[in-house]
Formats: sequence, structure tokens, C-alpha cells
Amino acid sequence: MAAPMEVVLSSDISGQMWNSCIWDPHTGTSLMSYKGGSSAPRTLCLLGKDYLIAAVNCHPLLHVWALHRQDQQQSRIVCPGLVTALDTSPCGHYCVAGIVERLHVWHVNTGRLLAVLSRHYQQITCLEFTDDGSHIVSGAEDSLVLVWSMASILQNSSGFGSAIEPVYVWSGHSLPITDLHCGHGGVMSRVASSSLDQTCKVCALFCAVTNAMFIQPPARMFHVHSKDLMPILPFQRTMATENVDKPQPVHMRLKHSVTDEINKSRLSQSSLQNLLQEIDDRPTIPKLHSEIEQLNEKNKKLYTFTVNKILQNVS
Repeated sequence: MAAPMEVVLSSDISGQMWNSCIWDPHTGTSLMSYKGGSSAPRTLCLLGKDYLIAAVNCHPLLHVWALHRQDQQQSRIVCPGLVTALDTSPCGHYCVAGIVERLHVWHVNTGRLLAVLSRHYQQITCLEFTDDGSHIVSGAEDSLVLVWSMASILQNSSGFGSAIEPVYVWSGHSLPITDLHCGHGGVMSRVASSSLDQTCKVCALFCAVTNAMFIQPPARMFHVHSKDLMPILPFQRTMATENVDKPQPVHMRLKHSVTDEINKSRLSQSSLQNLLQEIDDRPTIPKLHSEIEQLNEKNKKLYTFTVNKILQNVS
């Protein structure tokens, strides 16, 4: 028989028939069962692709079963205290357990205790890894939701770095946290948390800032009625070689006009050259002064001649 595409994994707190069971959701039949005690709430999870792990209810123990073998004697792992929440990384290499108000992080293959994280003030109620295993999200009866970085935990376990602090501390709830769920997307995913205060809050794990800078605001930035001085034309996608010799329009706006004829903001290259030629042909300032002095001298002589002529007629 082919393996079903999707199954339901459940546990029973009474443990009378089994500890955990795998069900076919379409037919409702039991496919696999794992016996031995009873699992505590929010502690049943897969350990990689080979094992099933859960905390024993009312005892400081962890039970481990091989997925491909049922009705077997489970393995037992002793913990420092009663486990109230448990989760494993998606790769199956790390396991985190909530014991009272502390988080204990182990390396599964070696059994080494990597870190003991203490930031909650009351008993931890739920734990969950992000889907890429980079962060741990924890909730507790103190109404806090904390986000921990696995990179900081591994760095500290190697003897480098300072004390581990949570990346985020969310305090939006007013009563104990009842459950957590991390969406898809790794560090860009969203975290949903529910509480006894009858609220459910969704927070973004990370919101990346792509650009940030200090600038001096241009004078026109806050003048909404000002006109654009520089036209923006579509950018060419290729370098045009067939129209290199053809004159291209040049768009300009002159702040101070030389003559009344220069009032347009768009001038072609040919008209601009003609205008500059006209400016070069005009007399310079010293020459204009000389012409003005000559005109003044001629006006003086003409005035003297006119006065003398009038006086002669009178006499």
C-alpha cells in the first residue's frame, strides 16, 4: 500500500491504549501507534525524519520512538525538571525544552547542553522554531513572547560572545500565552500568538529596512505648487549609432536671460549655436563706451552751433 500524502499525529493524556498515534485523515483509521506513558501538552513533535519525541506528563522525562517501529520500548531521557513545552529544529539537530521559566537547548547528536536561557518570569507554556531553524519563539504565563537567535546560542556555546538576550520582546498580551504559531518565510515570517485575554496578535519577525540616509532637503521639496525645472525623458535601452550625426534636442532653462530674445526653456542645438554666434558678434563694453563719448562730443558741437546761430539772428 502506498504511503498517504498527509497524516494526523496525536497523543492522549490518559495513555490507556497508546501514547501517540498516526491517523489517516480521509478514512479515520489508525496507521501507527506508539505506547508508553502519556505525553504532556505541547510537547509532541518529530525529531528529524526518523524519531518521535515527547515529554512525559508529570515526570521530568522525555520519550523517544523510532518512527518505522511501533509497539516498541521507547527510549528515555532524563531532564533537569518537568518539561512544560518542547520543540525541535526542522533539521532535527537541536531540541529546546521549557522547564519552569527557563529554556534548555540541546544538541541532539551529542546530547550537549548548549544554553540555558533565562528571561521569562513565569512558567513557559509554548515553544516553536521558525521554519528555517534560525530563531526560537517562546511564550509563557508572564504574557511575554520572546524571540531568540540560534546564531547567538551557538556562538555563546563555543565560548564566544556575551550573555544571550532575546532579539525581540513582545508584551502585547495581558494574560498568559496559550499557543504560538510561526508562518513560512524564515526570518521574514509572521508569528501568531494567542492568550487568555481572548486576543490573538500577529507580529512580523523581521521587517527589513533597505535604505536609510540623512539628506539636506532641497528648497523645492516642500513647495507643492512649483514647476519642474528639469524634464525627465525615457531612458534608452540601447546605444543608437545611426543618429549620431543628426542634431539632438537639448533641453535647457536659463536662470538669467542675456536678451529678451532668450526666453524659451527648450532650444535645439543649431539655434543655440546661432545665439552664441550673435552674442560673440556684438560690440564689447569698452567699444560701447567709446561710441557713447563720440556721440556726446557730436551733441555738444551741435548744441554750440545752434546757440550761435540763434544769437546771430537776434542781433
